[in-house]
Amino acid sequence: MEGAGSAIIVYRHLQRLSAKGWGITVVSDWGQELKYCEQEGWPVFHLTHRKSWWPPYDPANPLLRGIRHWLWAGECDRFLKGVRPDAVFTYLSAFTSFMSQVALAYSRRYRLPLSLIAHDDPACFAQSPETGVEMRRTYQAIVGRAHRNWFASPELAAIYDLPDSRRTTLPPIPDGFEASPDWKPEFAASPLVVYAGNYWPAQLPLLARMARETAAAGGRLMLLVKKSPEVEALCREEPVLWREPFRENREALAFLAENAAGLLVSYTESSDAMPWIRTSFPSKLIEYTHLGLPIMIYAPADSAVAGWARKRDFMDYATPQTPGAVAGFVESLKNREAWHCKAVFSRKFATTEFDPVRIQDAFEAGLN
Repeated sequence: MEGAGSAIIVYRHLQRLSAKGWGITVVSDWGQELKYCEQEGWPVFHLTHRKSWWPPYDPANPLLRGIRHWLWAGECDRFLKGVRPDAVFTYLSAFTSFMSQVALAYSRRYRLPLSLIAHDDPACFAQSPETGVEMRRTYQAIVGRAHRNWFASPELAAIYDLPDSRRTTLPPIPDGFEASPDWKPEFAASPLVVYAGNYWPAQLPLLARMARETAAAGGRLMLLVKKSPEVEALCREEPVLWREPFRENREALAFLAENAAGLLVSYTESSDAMPWIRTSFPSKLIEYTHLGLPIMIYAPADSAVAGWARKRDFMDYATPQTPGAVAGFVESLKNREAWHCKAVFSRKFATTEFDPVRIQDAFEAGLN
C-alpha cells in the first residue's frame, strides 16, 4: 500500500529488483491489496486455507502447525511449477508472523536462502505482556533461522539473540526526490514548519505544545495528516494548520519542497507513551533528507532516532525537555544563511547513508 510502513518499503525494494531483471513472485494471504502487484505484472499466489484431506491447523499445536507449514511450502512450490527461486524474502510484521512462518517453512523444505526485513519490535504492539513474550519467542525462532536479517536500527537488532553475521542494519528505503528548494523572503516573516505522515493520538499533546511555541516565535505549524475528531479538536483549540494528505507520496514531497521552511520529526514527551520508538526508525526522516530542507528531530533521549542523531551531531536534535528548542529552530528559519546551512546539512544524508541506490545495493547483495 502507498504510505508509511513496511509494505511500501517492501514494494520499493521489489520494484528496483524487477527493474534490474529479477523475476518477482508474490505469495499472499487472502484479503491483501493486489493493485500494485498487478500494475507491476507480478504473479500472485494466495495460500490455500484448507483442503478436505489436510489435518486441522492449530498454531498453538507444534505438530499440527508444522504439518500445515510443510503443506503450504509444497503449495508454493507447485505454484512456481518446480522453478527454484534464487531467494525467499519476507518482512516481519509487528502484528503477525504468519506469512513469515510460511516463508521460513518454504525456504527450509526446499533449502533456499531466506532473508527478512524487520522494522518494529512486536512486543510493543502486543495486547498483553504475556502475548508480547510469546510473540518475541516466535520471532526469535524466525530470525534465528534466516540467513540474512535486516533491521531498521541497531536498537531493534539488539533485542534478538543473533550472531553479528546475521544482524545487519538497513534503513527503510526512501522514494527519493530531486529537489532544490531555496529560502524564500516570506520565511523571514512567518516560516511554515510541517509535520507529515502517520500519527498516534499520544503525539497530539506534544504537537499542541510545539504549535504554541512555534506561534510565539512567529512561525506556523502545519499537520499533513489524516483527519480525525482529535485532529479537528486540536486545530480548533491550538494555532495549528491542517492539510489533507496527498494520495501519492511524491505529491506530498513536492508540496513540502514548495511550501515548507522546515520539517518536523517528533514523537511524544516520553517513550513510555510510544514504546516502539525505542527501536523503530522514522522513515519520514529518510524521505525528508532528500528535500534539502532544514529538519528538526524532537524525540525522547531513549528513542532510536535520538541515538542516531547524537552519533551524527545532528544540528537540530532536542528532547521535549529542552527549553526553547522549538523557538530556536523557528527563529533560525527566518535567516537565509542559517536556513541554507541547515538545508545543506540535512541534504548530505540523502547522498550518503540514505541514498536509495546504496540501500538497494546492500539489500540485493545479501539476498542469496
